[in-house]
Amino acid sequence: MDSDIPGVRTLISKLDGIHPSHHSRRRAILRQIVIVIDNWIRKNGTGERSIIVLAKVLDNISRNHYYAYAEMLKMTRYPKVYQQAINHLRWARLHKKMGGVLSFDV
Repeated sequence: MDSDIPGVRTLISKLDGIHPSHHSRRRAILRQIVIVIDNWIRKNGTGERSIIVLAKVLDNISRNHYYAYAEMLKMTRYPKVYQQAINHLRWARLHKKMGGVLSFDV
């Protein structure tokens, strides 16, 4: 399994180049990102490795584009999976800081 969702990084770079006042352009790119991620979830499921890959992508979006992440939660068919993935990544990072061993890289 890849450590990244194909196509999302390109769309995020397009999002970086858009001025904040261009709402319709931003919304169109966010819709594309949500479609790609939702199709990836449908294809790969919600196993632990899939959740971590998804969480890394969502964490990158939420750190750099907080409002975009909030809009994505409204657009997606899987808002609970998005939130579960972010929470799982935060738990895994905390577990690793406390000396725990994980079978995957966070």
